[in-house]
Amino acid sequence: MEHAGTALANHHQSIFAIAHLYNAARQTKTLTTSWPTLDKVIQTQITELFAGQLPQTPKGFQSRYALRLGISAQHFARNQRGSTTKKPPTLKVT
Repeated sequence: MEHAGTALANHHQSIFAIAHLYNAARQTKTLTTSWPTLDKVIQTQITELFAGQLPQTPKGFQSRYALRLGISAQHFARNQRGSTTKKPPTLKVT
């Protein structure tokens, strides 16, 4: 059952999107209450969701979200040369 839930979450990217929105709201103090279950998911899946570190600024929210979706870091460079995309990360069963 756990594998099925993880596969579904990976397919729809729902947890990924909610984790990024939740982090942005918490970091900007827009949301002052915590969501303990999601905090645990973020803690155990921080590498897959945020490349190992929670972004803390609006620019960081945007770039980390885009990078984890597979958008090349070149899109954020001043002198863009081209782009390559990769497959978005998937969550691990823990």
